[in-house]
Amino acid sequence: MPQKSDIICLGLPAWEGDYLKSTVQLMSEMTHFSRVLYVEYTYTWIDVVRGLLGKNKAPVKRILGQENRLRNIKLDNGNEILVLTLPAILPINWVSNKSIYQFFLKLNTKIIEKAIKRVTQKVKINNPLIINAFQPSFGLNLKEKFNEKATIYYCYDEIREAQWCKKHGAWTERAFMKMVDAVVVSSKSLLECKKAVQPNTFLVKNGVDTSIFSQFMKSENAEKKTIGYIGSIDDRIDAEMMQEVIEAMPNYKFLFVGRIIDKSIESNLNRCPNVEFTGAKQPNELARYMEKIDVGLIPFEKNEFTKNIYPLKINEYLASGMPVVSTNFADLTDFEGLIYESDTANFEENIRTAIAEKSKILIEKRVAFAKANSWKNRAIELNKIIENLN
Repeated sequence: MPQKSDIICLGLPAWEGDYLKSTVQLMSEMTHFSRVLYVEYTYTWIDVVRGLLGKNKAPVKRILGQENRLRNIKLDNGNEILVLTLPAILPINWVSNKSIYQFFLKLNTKIIEKAIKRVTQKVKINNPLIINAFQPSFGLNLKEKFNEKATIYYCYDEIREAQWCKKHGAWTERAFMKMVDAVVVSSKSLLECKKAVQPNTFLVKNGVDTSIFSQFMKSENAEKKTIGYIGSIDDRIDAEMMQEVIEAMPNYKFLFVGRIIDKSIESNLNRCPNVEFTGAKQPNELARYMEKIDVGLIPFEKNEFTKNIYPLKINEYLASGMPVVSTNFADLTDFEGLIYESDTANFEENIRTAIAEKSKILIEKRVAFAKANSWKNRAIELNKIIENLN
């Protein structure tokens, strides 16, 4: 058997966590084709201090080098992946001045470079493919530092609209895209936008872990039908619309499962007696909440940020066979005939229609569609792009 090629993925999210992450899912499946070193979220000294105070779950001992920063993790698919936790860096996203930002960015990037090089020497990684997952600022100063064969930028959100990096995200991304060999995006809208800067741009849509969101038999004897949302509770949600819908449907339960980022949404909607927020749940806990849901919701606002999203949760809902009611926040033509695409005016009406739905054929179509969109199939698509670069 020929030796697998090497991939170094500089990822934005931490490897573990209480929500599903496209980069983590995709890199897990890429282990079928390559040996993968996943460099996880770049923790800052603020994260370390908050971790020491018990205010977050930062792996402080690994960050400080008191525990081994490099882990070899066994995956559910039978493969293994190397995961590297970096030393802490300086928090600089708040810096407005471009020159000052660039100075400290170079210092931070040097810390990252040294940490990765120590590992590449230890595990004998040479001539890897670099996948930079939504970390363009670091990518600017890491290009050609690892004797890489090629560099791919993986973009799954519109960085200009991301609050945490609004000051410098747009210009660093634009500059980095011109340096890389290819860009891979997760939505049609991003494809159109990024192709104007880097012609070698490809589409690999988000997938689904069918082992978590598999079809189940829902009890028809529940006293109250449950309308559910699984995902982060944040500013993507049209909270005003949801409040109107919830108040108009007092005989239905509304269940929100996910980490609460915007606490004002929780406090406002919790005033309604038919609402429950569970808080963050581990991915392997989600199936038991899916069993309680009759209709899945994607109640996103329509704006410049959401129009570029290919939401993970659509395929997650469809994998269970349940009807889905979504706002028309983005291009959802892929799901035509499978979901109830709505505007704010008919969102409630479509929920009621979805609740009354009894079509077994539709259930089967949704499950089959989701299976075709598995993360394994997405990794096959990405691997073909990589092969064509070489």
